[in-house]
Formats: sequence, C-alpha cells, structure tokens
Amino acid sequence: MFDDINAYFYENVWTSFKTYSKRHNIPRAGISENLKLSINYATVLYHLKEHIPKEKQKTKKQLIEICPDYELLADVVNVSKHKNISNDSPFVSRAENIYKAIVITEYKDKLGPFRHIENTVCVKLDDGSERI
Repeated sequence: MFDDINAYFYENVWTSFKTYSKRHNIPRAGISENLKLSINYATVLYHLKEHIPKEKQKTKKQLIEICPDYELLADVVNVSKHKNISNDSPFVSRAENIYKAIVITEYKDKLGPFRHIENTVCVKLDDGSERI
C-alpha cells in the first residue's frame, strides 16, 4: 500500500494532520467534519506503529511508557470503531463520549473584550474529566 514508513507517515499521518489543522477552527455548528477528521487522524497516528520495521518496533506498553497519552489514543481509536469497549479499564468506553464542541473564550483587557471561538473535539473520560 505504502512504499515505506516515510511514505506512510507523509501520505497518511502528515496529510491527515494538515487536513484536520486547516479545518478544525472553522466555527460552524452542526457539521461533523471536525469529528470525522480528528478520528481519521487519531486512527492513522495510532496505526503508525504497525508500519515501523520489525527491528525498530516498540510494544504498546513501551510506547505508553514513552507517551502515556498513547493509551488514550488507542481507546479513542477502538471506541470510535466498536462504539463501546470494556476491556483493560479504558479511559473512554463509549463512542458518544467523543463529541464536537464550540468553545468560546472571552478575554478582557484595557482595550475591551476579545472573543476566541474554536470548533473542537472533546473526549469525556470515564473518570468524568474531559480532554480537548
């Protein structure tokens, strides 16, 4: 499918990231494009490890030791595919806990108020906390 790891990274991971980056701040409600693009990016990023040559591959446990969020990434990818997961005490066990949101932040200074609007994707973890 891809010629090598460089091609996989550039043609799949990097282009998915760039596509998401270009689209994620468009403040439109009611469109699931951000959600679709973020799940696509998460999926290709998570599966990058499978395209690394065997002699350089790390186990999932080793990757989690390097980057603890890799475990959350795995749960996001798996729950988006399977709708619900229950094995290994996942961080997020239900697909409906991954959702789009518009975040409006208002700043005030001597020049007056300033609003920043961001169209984002949130993940509500099973412990009740949220990640954006």
